[in-house]
This record gives sequence, structure tokens and C-alpha cells, in this order.
Amino acid sequence: TTKLPSGANPKRPILAVAYVGHAVDAHGRSKVVPKLLAQHHATPPPTADMMAAWMNALRKRHAAQYVKMQKDLTELEYSKERKEGYQSSIQTDVEQERQRARDAAAAQARQEAERERREQLVRRREELRATLPEEPSTSESARVKTISFRLDNGTQQVRRFTGDTKLETVFNWIDVTFELERE
Repeated sequence: TTKLPSGANPKRPILAVAYVGHAVDAHGRSKVVPKLLAQHHATPPPTADMMAAWMNALRKRHAAQYVKMQKDLTELEYSKERKEGYQSSIQTDVEQERQRARDAAAAQARQEAERERREQLVRRREELRATLPEEPSTSESARVKTISFRLDNGTQQVRRFTGDTKLETVFNWIDVTFELERE
């Protein structure tokens, strides 16, 4: 509702030109407020020509105010864009921080799993080393087989086994000696 000027008759028609104004409240939020630009006591009611002349006069008289309103509207749009951009930036930063935390947790879990796997390998190799039979002496040369194992990097190991040694024992020796994982 618009408050009538003092002394105005509420039964007489009034022609008013209002525009949507923007104001900033105490919290920095933009709010829409109606602003009265001009009013015409329509007694007698204006003709179309009178109305056009009145509107043209208003346009000329308030040209500077119109330019200011356009500028204010543009500034309001820029302000909204900046605020939305800032909010978007904050949200992006929060998401990136969460992603970094998830990545760090995943990397920590992978490192922990790798550490556990290596500890299991060490324990298994210690168990395999304990189960390897002693190397036979050279005096039993008729039943003793010598195995030489060489890697492509030049590392070489030689060991003697009895003729009845199972192939799995040889593989265990290779695993323990060269720390090669079997598939």
C-alpha cells in the first residue's frame, strides 16, 4: 500500500509512476523497494496526448535519475555475480579440500596395505628359510645336484640339493635368496 500525500482525497484517482528500487539492508542483502518517481492528480483524466506529453516530460526531467537507476541496476547485477562467484569459489575450495582429504586417506590406506603385504612377505620368507633343508656336503657328490641361478642383473647364487629334493623346495630357496615373489 502506498501512503497518500497529506490533503489528498482518497476518492480521486492518482496517476503514479513508480519503479522498482533496490536497497541494501543492514546485513548486506539486497532487497526490492518501490520508489515513486512522479504522480499526477488525474482530474480531469488526461487524454492520450496529454499522457504522452506528461511521460515525455518525465523522461526528460528524470534522465539523470534514469541513468543512475541503470547504473545501480548494473552494479547490483555485478554485485550478485561477485557474490555468486565468491560462494562458488568457497564451495569449490571446500570440495577440493575434501577431495585432498579423501586422496590422502586413500594413499595412507594403500601405504598401510603395502606395508602389511611386505611384512607378510618377510614372515613367509623367514618361515621358508626355516623349512629349507641343509645344504648337503660335497662328500655325497653322487646324489647331490648343484643348481646355479642367475638373474638378468648379473646376480648369481649356487646351491647343492639332494637328488630327491622336491622342485618346490628349489623354488622356496630362490624366493628366499633373491626375494622374488611367486605368482
